[in-house]
Amino acid sequence: MEYGKILIGSISYAIKAKRLLAREGITANVVKETDKTEGCSNGLSFSERDAYRVTAILSQAGIGFKMREADR
Repeated sequence: MEYGKILIGSISYAIKAKRLLAREGITANVVKETDKTEGCSNGLSFSERDAYRVTAILSQAGIGFKMREADR
């Protein structure tokens, strides 16, 4: 299975986003990311097939995020 990832600045918003997605039937996991240019960040990992729905739901909820290619 391929996974999508999004970066969300704070752990609080990552948890909020995970709960919001769960209510919509999407399974996501909170992950800790380290990026050479951006430092440490929190985010979510989810099935790549749900990527469009994830971005639409989070955008509509006003939760800022940045898409990131997941490690395969």
